[in-house]
Amino acid sequence: MAPNLSTLEHVDQEYVSTALGLPTPRDIPLKNSVLRDALNGYATLAAVVSGNLNEFFASSDLVTDVVRSSGVVESEIQELVDRVAMLTPILAAWASMVDSMASNRLAQAISQAMNDNSFIEDPGQALMGVMLSHQTSHREWIKFAEVVLERHGERRVVFETIRFIAMISYMDPSARPGRQRDLEALLASTAISARTFSSNAMREEVRARFIRELKKRRNLKMLNASMARNDSVGLMNPGI
Repeated sequence: MAPNLSTLEHVDQEYVSTALGLPTPRDIPLKNSVLRDALNGYATLAAVVSGNLNEFFASSDLVTDVVRSSGVVESEIQELVDRVAMLTPILAAWASMVDSMASNRLAQAISQAMNDNSFIEDPGQALMGVMLSHQTSHREWIKFAEVVLERHGERRVVFETIRFIAMISYMDPSARPGRQRDLEALLASTAISARTFSSNAMREEVRARFIRELKKRRNLKMLNASMARNDSVGLMNPGI
């Protein structure tokens, strides 16, 4: 009888993993531990890159000149430069992490980590967990983001990074209505997480107003995209 290919692949994976000292598909506790260490490592990488970049930004006008040449209002230039300096190390670590770890097979290990209070107590590794869960399309990534935002939302790098990821997802034309509503709630949370309000009523009023403006922005983007597609069709089919 011919050997079963899927069985051979599994045995081969087990053999290679064991030989390299890596967790095998059946070694769940070790896989969970390795994932947590990796997320912590990428958070440390982002911190190291941030330190080096801060020195560069402090000693060079290159980024400021580039931002100014793009037509940004003078009063907003420094704010944008600061945001670039803050997000670049996170995005660099994210790119590296995605290149080596983006696999749906990590869903269970990600859930274990992100539902562990002791793990998400550290803002760096918790943020990296949110980013990895987003990249692997984990069904609970928005919930993880909300939890991390609630725990560490006073840190600008946390709410800015989550807002960046959530906005990309929200502006995706394929986002379904239910997912859109979840992302609207998450984006509203990023907008108010670092602010203080005189009352809960005021907080909810600001939240509702933000979501209304967010919907208008998305609808306008979708309309412009639709018009652009129609224009393209007209150029290809001038007789229409």
